[in-house]
Amino acid sequence: MTRGIEFGTTAGRGQAWPADDFPKTMWARVDDGWSDKRLAKERDVITGPSVPLVSAAVAEALSGIDIGPSKFVPTDVFFSDRKRRTEKRYFQFHITPQLRTVAPEASRKIVHDKMHDSYRVSDQKADDLAVSRAAAGGLKMWTAGDMVMNHFFCDEVVRALKKAKLDRPFQLTRCRLV
Repeated sequence: MTRGIEFGTTAGRGQAWPADDFPKTMWARVDDGWSDKRLAKERDVITGPSVPLVSAAVAEALSGIDIGPSKFVPTDVFFSDRKRRTEKRYFQFHITPQLRTVAPEASRKIVHDKMHDSYRVSDQKADDLAVSRAAAGGLKMWTAGDMVMNHFFCDEVVRALKKAKLDRPFQLTRCRLV
């Protein structure tokens, strides 16, 4: 397995990865959803190939919060020609740890994918998803090991994002702690 594929697999799942081993540069590709066209919009949150890319504004909004083992890793982001750099400064937002926190028995509209042993909520509305308070512990953010590409943020993190008017790109949906 190449180092890039290993990084994508490990970091994308919310498993620990040393900051020194993160890719220092990333670039858009013409052949996928992470294209020049999307990158040109210079959003504050971009779904990266394995972890979200966030602007310096997001990193600054969360700078006063103890985000535990999660981290922001500075990354140079280029267009597909690999010469033109984005104007905004970006960070890879490595959200760890990976926890199995979903409480399916207390959730509504939840579907279990037996093949991948994961859950998803169809047409999710506020409070449809229940999360175990005990499993989350005192963490302020984590990646859901039992849901694909879902991250959870505590109220303090959400308030900081809302205060900076940066909550919308994260497409946040409130869940219940049980």
